[in-house]
Amino acid sequence: MHRLTLTLALTVTAFMSLHGCASKRPAVSTLAEANENDARRYRDASEALEKWQADGGCSGPAHDAIVAKMNELEGNAARWNRVASSLPWQARTARERHTEIAFRFADVSLKRGCLDEADRTYRRLVEFYIGAAYSGIRDRARLGIDDVRAARSTARANAR
Repeated sequence: MHRLTLTLALTVTAFMSLHGCASKRPAVSTLAEANENDARRYRDASEALEKWQADGGCSGPAHDAIVAKMNELEGNAARWNRVASSLPWQARTARERHTEIAFRFADVSLKRGCLDEADRTYRRLVEFYIGAAYSGIRDRARLGIDDVRAARSTARANAR
């Protein structure tokens, strides 16, 4: 039991160092603080997504804000993944938050006709989530890529 506690403490310390070094802010000191920072990132991304959806465009400040927030969530998922064996709940939560926002953004982009944005986001999910454990994410993203391809084909056919 003592060995497990020591391993967990070292893993959390290593994560906190990584987590703090990735930003200009000082390293977090507790797991609870790291979890709260993660929840704040997710709330910020959700708000940015809602603003972008209300904006209605394929580009502009609201678009740039949600893309930046998705990138933050992806970076957070990558940091937690480095210590996933010791802190699987945090890694899973970071991954779920990132993929939820990214898929919502890509799906709305597709429906809105922002095909380049949708395609780029689906492809990034395929590239980022490698390994057997993430095959479901990649399969879902590939379906989105197929939908983009079909939408482009339809748009070309209608343009004739």
